This record gives sequence, structure tokens and C-alpha cells, in this order.
Amino acid sequence: MKTRSLAAKFTITFLIIVLAGQGIGFVLFVSSIRKNLLDSLNGKIQHTGEILSKITIKPILDKDDSSMSAYLEELIKDDDLVSISVFDKDQTLIAEKTKIYSREGRKLNPLYVESYLKRDFPVFSGNARIGEIAIMSSSSRINREILKQAAFGALHQGLLIMAVILLVAKFFSSDVRKPVLDFNLAVGRLGAGDLTASFQSEKNIEM
Repeated sequence: MKTRSLAAKFTITFLIIVLAGQGIGFVLFVSSIRKNLLDSLNGKIQHTGEILSKITIKPILDKDDSSMSAYLEELIKDDDLVSISVFDKDQTLIAEKTKIYSREGRKLNPLYVESYLKRDFPVFSGNARIGEIAIMSSSSRINREILKQAAFGALHQGLLIMAVILLVAKFFSSDVRKPVLDFNLAVGRLGAGDLTASFQSEKNIEM
């Protein structure tokens, strides 16, 4: 039965511990980035919705989109926005600006965010609800950033594994394997009757 060497056992155990720690840390790190990006996007949408719910009061009451068309045109230029729709209280469309975005697949993204996020904001005149603003945003930027961080993490893990393997191999070669071989050689010479055989390690080791 083939058995693993001490160096192989130590290397495998050490790699498992390192990979587990690195993996957990990486997931927490990317999750933090995902949360921050989502919070930033939601904050932007919230701010946009609050402004629109104030400036669209008169156009909704007058059922006139001419006064807000230019403003919506500027807002839709934002890379994160896909569509902005203004409705009256009967859900009749008053104004709308949209742009085409292709829906992204999950690919290899472990923390994928749905392609489109929709938020609705009520419009009030006094205490009466007179309409609604619907804003749809794209999560493409967030998903691209998560994929970039995932690729960086995979590269980092690979380089770390290679470094660990090389360091462990060097350690066992110079500090374990060579002294043991030299010691076995000296023991063999003593066993053959050479009483002048001696063993002296170049390093201060317990052996």
C-alpha cells in the first residue's frame, strides 16, 4: 500500500487550512463589495425618485410631459438607469424614457445580482396620491465588478498555493530530508563497523 510522505501530508494539511481561510475571507470580501455597490445604487435611485416625485407634481396634474422631458432625458444618460416612467393615479403613462440593455447571465458569478432592479415612488399633492414614478436600474456594473474581484481572487489563490508548495518543499528538502539522509548514511557506516563515522548537521536541529 502506497503511503504519503511526511512532506506531502504536511503540505496537503497546510494547503487545506490556507485555502479554507482564504476562501472564507474572499467570500466575505466580495460580499462586502457587493453590499456596498448595491447600497450605492439604491441610494442613487432613492435620491432620483425623491427629486422626481416633487418636480413631476404639476406635469402629472396637467397631464403634460413637455416640461419634464428634457430632465428625464438627462437622467437616463446615467449608466445605471434603464428606464424612468411617470404615471398618473390611474396608472396612465404620462412620460417615459428608456434605453436598451441586454440581460446578463449568471456566468461564473457566485454573488450574481438580478439584471434589473425596479423601484416605485409615489407622487403626492398635499395628502392625495396623484401618481407614481417607476425607475428601473441595471446591475451590470455591479456584476462586472464582482466577476473582476472573483477573477483576482482566483489568481491570488493560485499564486498563494504555488508559493506555499515551493516554501514547504524547500523547507523539507533542506531542514528534514537532507539531515535525515545524512543521519541514515552515518548510521549505515556505523552498522558496517566504521566507528569513525559521525553525523554533524549544518543547522541546529533536534536530531
